[in-house]
Amino acid sequence: SFEASTAVLLVLCFQRWRGEALRRMGLPVTGRSALATIALGLALYALFRWGVSPAVAGRRGIVLSPYPPGVLISFVFQTLNEEIVLGFLVVYTLARKTRRPRPVVLGAAVLFALLHLLLYRFGTIGMGLLSVTLVSLVAVGVIRNSAIVLAGHLGFAWALHAAWNLAMFAGRWHEEDSRRMLEEPEILDAFLGAPGVALPAVVLAFFLFRLLLVVDLDAAR
Repeated sequence: SFEASTAVLLVLCFQRWRGEALRRMGLPVTGRSALATIALGLALYALFRWGVSPAVAGRRGIVLSPYPPGVLISFVFQTLNEEIVLGFLVVYTLARKTRRPRPVVLGAAVLFALLHLLLYRFGTIGMGLLSVTLVSLVAVGVIRNSAIVLAGHLGFAWALHAAWNLAMFAGRWHEEDSRRMLEEPEILDAFLGAPGVALPAVVLAFFLFRLLLVVDLDAAR
């Protein structure tokens, strides 16, 4: 379904913008930006999959039962769809139109975290999130949004989002002793609630947020 959604997005955008569609969607259209996106995505995936995931699993006593490759590939398209619609068409467009990227970046990040909290607390799962997880979600949102505004395309945000989801949701996580399967909020708490993840995320978010003071939105693309 995510692959089909990507195809629909491409068709609609090409009908609307023709030859400008890829640029208007925020895709990295130059060879350098495309290669940088791929390189960053692979590097981040290696870090998350073989660095962060084992550390979190060992600390929390959880074990991964991986999904088949076909399921994992869908995360690439799922994150792409989100970055096109919510990241570029919404955040980048608002930042350019308002000429105030910092409030847009921070506001969208806070909304991103609150939506997760509301979805889990009042949805079918009925579970909340740790405070540190919410802080991490805001920080990650700032990182993703800032990356889009600073780069002028969604490539780097997509690389981060896809690599993280491929590692964090690579399969079904369950407790090693009881074999109880973790719910999605528990997975977020395990990963984003870890101090070794939360602190670097906050530091990087602060650094990128400060860079927005000097970004030239007309030259970013």
